[in-house]
Amino acid sequence: MINKFKIPKDIYNDLIKCVDDRSIENNKNLAGNIREEYSLQNYLNKFEPFFLNECIKSNFLSNYFKKLNILWPNSQNLILSHLWSNIQKKYEFNPVHEHSGIFSFILFIKIPYLAEEQFKKAPGYKSMSNKAGTLSFFDLDSNSPGGIRETNLKVDKKWEGTGLIFKSDLKHCVYPFYTEGDRITISGNISINNRRINDA
Repeated sequence: MINKFKIPKDIYNDLIKCVDDRSIENNKNLAGNIREEYSLQNYLNKFEPFFLNECIKSNFLSNYFKKLNILWPNSQNLILSHLWSNIQKKYEFNPVHEHSGIFSFILFIKIPYLAEEQFKKAPGYKSMSNKAGTLSFFDLDSNSPGGIRETNLKVDKKWEGTGLIFKSDLKHCVYPFYTEGDRITISGNISINNRRINDA
């Protein structure tokens, strides 16, 4: 369902440079309750080969794609369609949402806290469900008819330089955090290129 991968050092360094590009605001296209969200569409061609390769490397994602009854190997029929940065600050959050396309990814560029420290500073530090700074995914629970399963990932500083790739319709959210600093991620969508399929 969710594939975690390590971002190669050279790609990671290039992504860090891209975060400095804050020329195109992207808030109107995103669900985030985050002031600083920027389009990185100018970098699609640069990073497309890397992300398409990550899709193919994931057995879960590649097997899912094969079932869609389109050509495989499929790199010529997939494109990196969207790329953007989220610069999340204290108290900001990303509500439950899903993405467009067929696959999506989140790259962790900078996380300004450790999970254990964050939980202690959160208003819910005594709660049985302290979610401060947590990234959560939601899907149907096959063990409970009509139930929803929540997968909570305690993403923190240790996750810098890693990424997640998953089906775009998998709903997810990021809960607020309560310390100073920027939580910087880059996200994107991978879509089926209908033009290439129709021209084949």
